[in-house]
Amino acid sequence: MLLKRSKGDTKALSQVWPKPKDEGWILAVGHLESKELWALRRVGFVKGQLTASLVIVTPETTGRQIFTLYVMSDSYMALDQQFDLHLDVKDQQTSSK
Repeated sequence: MLLKRSKGDTKALSQVWPKPKDEGWILAVGHLESKELWALRRVGFVKGQLTASLVIVTPETTGRQIFTLYVMSDSYMALDQQFDLHLDVKDQQTSSK
């Protein structure tokens, strides 16, 4: 079976899905040290570029924190990516001066 895609089609090209399914992406921010999920968001079909916001509340401990951004496809395998986010968390009193 040959799958063809039209120019404006947002459906996933896969013989695995029994009926048409829209492509989508899942964005997640996690903290490996504490093994916690800090933010999660699903975005739909992306054509070109996308700007999405994920809100996290920084931990109370100050210093360098490394979070990980996971970008995962909900339709295709082997497209997942992860990026380290290096944050320098400062004390609120110190940063307001």
